[in-house]
Amino acid sequence: VLLYEYWAEQGTTAKDPTLDNSISIPEKDGTDDLRYSFDGWDVLPANIQKAVMINALWANLYPVRFYATESSVTPHYVQWIKEGQDAHDPVSANECAAPSDIVTEDATYVFSNWDNIPTNVVAILKVYAKYAPFWAVRFYNGYLLEDTQWIPTGSSAVDPVSAGRI
Repeated sequence: VLLYEYWAEQGTTAKDPTLDNSISIPEKDGTDDLRYSFDGWDVLPANIQKAVMINALWANLYPVRFYATESSVTPHYVQWIKEGQDAHDPVSANECAAPSDIVTEDATYVFSNWDNIPTNVVAILKVYAKYAPFWAVRFYNGYLLEDTQWIPTGSSAVDPVSAGRI
């Protein structure tokens, strides 16, 4: 596909038509699993002496899919990473919210981080959320529930009476 054509004076240097807005940055169609990013021109010759064909260069962009759980079908977030570059944490970069807490009767699992943040991406990758559990500690007076505390693993509940909670 011809993107742009111009006549250059003999002995001049070829110009990049994207720099002076003669054309927009070229785009190339991709798929759900591979996209392309314009990566410059194969050559911008100096001292032009004859007709020259200059080709667009394309970099592969791979999806890094961040999932809330390993059983999730739909990704929580997708980053498109240029081949050979590193992904980053989309939550800490404020590109998306943290995955929702997972709540059960006796525990709440709160998002803590991702199982890995890929570097040197050269393929389609999946990343999964990791969660920190908070356990329900319930204080009863007979059959009456007086207090519930959500305690992280390795920590202790506090006496609700001495803490003034009840």
